[in-house]
Amino acid sequence: MAFDIDNISGSLGLSNIKGEIYDISIYIIWGLIILGVGLFLWKKYKDKKVYIYPVRIYKQRNNGLVKEFNTFGGYIKKGNVTQFIIKMSRFKKRPTDKLPLSEYMDEDDRIYYWQISPESPLIQVKRDFFVEEVLVSNDNFIEPTKEDKEFTIKKMISNMLNKEEYKDKSKEDIRIIAENLFDEDISKERNKLMDITRPIYTPVPTNLKQQAIAEINLYKNTLGVDVNKQFAYFIMGVIALVILGTVIFYIAVNKGGIPILTDSILSLVRLII
Repeated sequence: MAFDIDNISGSLGLSNIKGEIYDISIYIIWGLIILGVGLFLWKKYKDKKVYIYPVRIYKQRNNGLVKEFNTFGGYIKKGNVTQFIIKMSRFKKRPTDKLPLSEYMDEDDRIYYWQISPESPLIQVKRDFFVEEVLVSNDNFIEPTKEDKEFTIKKMISNMLNKEEYKDKSKEDIRIIAENLFDEDISKERNKLMDITRPIYTPVPTNLKQQAIAEINLYKNTLGVDVNKQFAYFIMGVIALVILGTVIFYIAVNKGGIPILTDSILSLVRLII
């Protein structure tokens, strides 16, 4: 025997009640849709306001490689305790065990962390720069011709003959000295000194007092039972069951369909076409 909700409600004289529930269910479904869109937009707006600090996490691996992960973090106050929350993915957020020290932020307010393994705590690090001078090839250097070399050496010899320190030396010795000086100058031109800057990351001091307060608050939340919260959850659960029952009733009346959504989608398609 097929189940027919219309025959049952008619035989029980509940057609008026069914109609009222049907009308209410339409408002509830539209309310849920508007509420869902509103919550989504509010969450995006809140994220834009809260997660404003750039965060860079260096993830160390066993093979020696370090992966760089860039995201955002923000300060959130829970009760009397302020936490720094980092967005790890679209839906996953990770609270740090202590607040970052702002004096180690860079010029873009970026905070740096180091992570040894995927589940290990995030260690805040400060960034310093190590400058090293190295010799590199000068790509713009052009080798002098024999004529240029000879002209330069003769000019150097002429200048050296007028100096007191070379008066006791023969012309052959002076030429050898001039050739050596020329070769040294050319060698310096072929290779030039360049400053290479390498960033160095070192852990920052840990604020033990701040970490202890955060851990105590975590234990309180874990062990404590908030009666008001439990009652609020119970009320929310009852309301959710009533809404769910109304939606199921609406779907059953329409024999498995949801005209509110299908009609709206078809109207939208017609407008686009």
